[in-house]
Amino acid sequence: MQREFTGNARFEIRRRLGSGGFGIVYEAFDRERHLPVALKTLRHVDPAALYRFKQEFRSLTDVAHPNLVTLYELLSEGDEWFFTMELVHGVPFTEHVRWNTIVAQTASPGADDAVTHTVRISSGCVWPDAAKRIPIGGILDVARLRHALAQVAEAICAIHEAGILHRDIKPSNVLITPEGRAVLLDFGLVSEVRPTGSAREARIAGTPAYMSPEQASGEAVTSATDWYSVGVMLYEALAGELPFTATNTELLAEARARTLAPPIDLDPRVPADLSALCTDLLQENPEARPTDAEVLKRLTQGASSPSTIAAAAVFSGRPDSPFIGRERQLDALLSAFDDSRGGKTIVAFVRGRSGMGKTALVQRFLQQARQATPTPVVLMGRCYERESVPFKALDSLVDAFAFHLQNLPRDEVPHALPADVAALARLFPVLRDVDAVANAPSMIDSQELRRRAFASFRALMSALAARRPLVLFIDDLQWGDLDSGALIADLVRPPNAPRLLLIGTYRIEEADTSAFLRTVVPALRLATDARDIDVGELTPDESLRLALAMTRGNDSAAAARARVIAEESGGSPFFIDGLARYADEGGGAVRLEQVIDARVSQLPYAAKHLLELAALTGQPLDLRVAAAASTVEGDQQQMLRLLHVRRLARTRGTEWPALEIYHDRIRESVAAHIPQDMARSYHRRLAEAWEASGRGDPEVVATHHEAAGRADRAAHFASLAAIRAEDALAFDRAARLYRWVIDLGEHAPEEKRRLRTKLGHALANAGRGDQAANAFLAAAQHATADEAADLERRAAEQLLRIGKIDEGLAVLRTVLGRVGLKIAPTPTTALLSIVAHRALIGLRGLGFRDRPASDVPPATLRRLDACWTAAVGLSMVDTIRGTDFQQRNLLLALRAGEPYRAALALAMQIPNTSFAGGARRLARTERLGQNIMQLAERMNHPHALGLAMMNVGIAYRLHGRYRQSLDHIERGAAILQDRCTGVTWELEGARIMTLENLLWLGEWKDMFQRLPEFLQEAEARGDVYGATYMRVRILPMQWLAQDRPDEARDEARHAIARWSAQGFHLQHYNALFSQVDADLYSGDGAAGIDRLARSATDLRRSMLRRLQAVRIEFLCLRARASITAALQGQTRMLRLAARDAQRLERTRAPWAEGLACLIRAGVASTRGDARKAAAQLADADPRLSASDLSHFATACRRRRGELVGGREGRALVEDADRWFTDQHVVNPERMAGLLAPGAWSPAT
Repeated sequence: MQREFTGNARFEIRRRLGSGGFGIVYEAFDRERHLPVALKTLRHVDPAALYRFKQEFRSLTDVAHPNLVTLYELLSEGDEWFFTMELVHGVPFTEHVRWNTIVAQTASPGADDAVTHTVRISSGCVWPDAAKRIPIGGILDVARLRHALAQVAEAICAIHEAGILHRDIKPSNVLITPEGRAVLLDFGLVSEVRPTGSAREARIAGTPAYMSPEQASGEAVTSATDWYSVGVMLYEALAGELPFTATNTELLAEARARTLAPPIDLDPRVPADLSALCTDLLQENPEARPTDAEVLKRLTQGASSPSTIAAAAVFSGRPDSPFIGRERQLDALLSAFDDSRGGKTIVAFVRGRSGMGKTALVQRFLQQARQATPTPVVLMGRCYERESVPFKALDSLVDAFAFHLQNLPRDEVPHALPADVAALARLFPVLRDVDAVANAPSMIDSQELRRRAFASFRALMSALAARRPLVLFIDDLQWGDLDSGALIADLVRPPNAPRLLLIGTYRIEEADTSAFLRTVVPALRLATDARDIDVGELTPDESLRLALAMTRGNDSAAAARARVIAEESGGSPFFIDGLARYADEGGGAVRLEQVIDARVSQLPYAAKHLLELAALTGQPLDLRVAAAASTVEGDQQQMLRLLHVRRLARTRGTEWPALEIYHDRIRESVAAHIPQDMARSYHRRLAEAWEASGRGDPEVVATHHEAAGRADRAAHFASLAAIRAEDALAFDRAARLYRWVIDLGEHAPEEKRRLRTKLGHALANAGRGDQAANAFLAAAQHATADEAADLERRAAEQLLRIGKIDEGLAVLRTVLGRVGLKIAPTPTTALLSIVAHRALIGLRGLGFRDRPASDVPPATLRRLDACWTAAVGLSMVDTIRGTDFQQRNLLLALRAGEPYRAALALAMQIPNTSFAGGARRLARTERLGQNIMQLAERMNHPHALGLAMMNVGIAYRLHGRYRQSLDHIERGAAILQDRCTGVTWELEGARIMTLENLLWLGEWKDMFQRLPEFLQEAEARGDVYGATYMRVRILPMQWLAQDRPDEARDEARHAIARWSAQGFHLQHYNALFSQVDADLYSGDGAAGIDRLARSATDLRRSMLRRLQAVRIEFLCLRARASITAALQGQTRMLRLAARDAQRLERTRAPWAEGLACLIRAGVASTRGDARKAAAQLADADPRLSASDLSHFATACRRRRGELVGGREGRALVEDADRWFTDQHVVNPERMAGLLAPGAWSPAT
């Protein structure tokens, strides 16, 4: 039963135009694009028909020609499939060339058009409604015939060149418009060109009267098949009737057995050349029919206006271009694809100079990859030099992904979407077009939603990759932005990255100027399996071989042209193709720029004007804006077709079409030939057109205003672009734009302060503390005294937070001096201040009376904020001095009563109550933390709540409760990420504490997997503190796990050398710890003891050992070093180890008691007392396990196995070694020697 399409929300059906064997065509109005279209639907939906239907659409995806119908979109709605295309107003071919024609149709009664039939082959089969010889009458117009036929021939040659056959050419599928344009329609039977075929096909498809003998009998079809159909059309036009009529069997026999009378024999007035061409086209043997080139040549000789045929393209990719010189690169991509299908995450950088064929190589690879089973999902995107959208390296790729989601069955989409998809839609609004995304719950606007958005993108790609192989392709990475780089890095980082192949192409000539290539690409190489695939110039031999293959003719002249083309191309396949085409037109072989200029100069002025506008834009130009900016009247669609045919520009199928220059060399050449005054005028008109449209990206508008010499307007729109970037969480882009605004012209002092302050906030939100501090300090130079004080405080806070200690302290001292405060000169002085302020806090209590900030004297707020900055800036560097300022901060905050500051101060106080350790203090800390979190909830201060939760986690860590610490740290960080902005420092602290907890929990595999991402982000932001911590504490442990102690020692030594030399901070302590660990892993306890002795004075003066956790760690480290030294012969060191075990036990901390037992076991084993050692190990194991010190507990069990010996002992050792191996430890025996040194031998 025939299916009727009644329209939908987007398409309004206006009338039915016609129907064929497979589809129905309607005239419709596209409400979304605001234009009339032809809309074709499937008559019957079944798998075969649906495949043909999609093939019909896809066959012309990469083919453009003025005589081919333009296809727009392929869509599905439920079980309804349809596509839209250009609406062509015209008459069938025969009606056009013979006036007053009665069209002979092979049709069922009441059908709108000649029906295309598909039937099974059988001898004696009769065609439905067999054609009868019906004179069609009318008067032949030879001029019309020649003009229309030449265009039809061009269209057929274009599709053949693209590697496809039409297989259903007939008069009703060729419409002639009132302007005389011939348009070839209906590609429902399209197939690939096959030079040779197999046996007969199982089904016959086509219109009987116009089928070739081979098509009608189900034999292999070639390009000659289409020319036979043209021959039937030509015969019909010349003779006024079809050449053959009969049943199917008789038709075949007649076509093969008798000679057809030439049309000129039927009517002597028929032109002889056309009659001869018709006869040749109707040859029974396909090989005897003229080829594409021969048909064009014969039509050109007789055509009154051959220019249309001769207008060959300058530059284009040929589907059948020989693949020469890139075989190695293709193999590398295929190998990477195989690895990704095997479960790996692969990044492939295809790099080379412009015009080397990088994109063509990837497209060739994608053609082969799509043949894989299961078929991969391929998402493609591109960066544009002057495109200014946030995350522009991924923007068009996510557009493709959104389209992919929209085409999934509706019930599958929600399952593929993570909970945080709304956050991703903030970055890429196009995703909101997906209903399930639009209906997802929104999240609060905050800087840290960016991290959630990143996680959502990663989850989406993982879901895709779990279903089918996934290939992401991003072209022209050199124009990428740092925000995109961060998102890409997050996508491919281990652990558990989606299994995919990410291909990025970039120009190597931009390596020094592109921030993306300088920072992101090297980072990706470190973080994942990244492979470089170089695409350089073809060798002279390869260039010549390619030029010869593309140049027509095989004589000496053709060879000479090929040599010149190869030399002029510079080894670029793209330009070899273009120059070969130009040479084939008879234009000779000249300089490339001359070829481009010659082609442009031949354009009508309107087309040239449009091309120049696009060249200056540097990215796809919205055609509505182009029309508004143009000063030339003309048919825009006609000009676009002309530019497309000549391969100078093309349109992109976005919601509204946009014009894009084919290649940068063409764009650069066109732009270079535009006079300067004219270029300024173009930029001015483009800027005004974008403004008037209301759709212009402010950065694009600003770019045009600047080029037009309007700095004030450029600054205005650049500032708007910066604000938009901040709203989109693209803080790096916002910072770049604010810098641009600053550089655009002179600003009043107040404006300078405002802009530099905004720049500082953008940089701070991007986590670039060093640059943010510089911006704040620059803003302070144009500020009032009070404003300057606040800006300097912000600068000091940024510097201290990222570990720029010396610079930060210098600014901080100035800030504190302004409010009458100063840093304690020594740790002892700071300790006395702590005692005094704690006493005052104890006397007044932790309560406060709420007062709005407006009721608090400004001087008090400045003093309070200065204390806060000093407290948070020093807390993770100089613990004693940081604690001093925290006590002052808390006392001031409680007295002031401003709720937000008081809540933050109370949250920061939580770990200070746990420095000395002890069960009673822990209970008090837990009560305090609970009370402060309840207070923060009542006050609705998520920053204070998240900070309080994290500080409870820090307190647990100080008590050796690492599992509880990790839980609270992660929960607090989640609150800050979801509900706060400007919390980069807090989240960096959370990452550091996460790594610290994983280290002491012995969960090293997880720690090692997280490390690359954490370290990369810290270094990218210029976070010296975070990067130094990871390099002095975590990376050395990774080196030890890899059995490389020298590298571990060097890593810590080199990293701490870049740290401040003022004082002895936590970073110095961590570096000391790691270097001693490396000594012990190497079996050199004496070196470890010596290293500890040299640092003893600095460590004592720092007062770090007043923290119970530091004291326990230090005692354990020194005791292990003493035992290792005793194994080297310094047996007196065993007494120090025994005393340290006693000191550990006296702390009464559960985790310290387990370590004390392990130390005593090591002392006993070294003294030869295996029984006592075994007893101590038996006591240590459950204590260490209960404290979640898995690495120490595992080492303990391994030592027990060594003491027990025999089968039971071997089982214990093997079990321990498996655990170490699972944690990525290469040499479990040496690692056990680090954690539990001693002389272990079975008891006797």
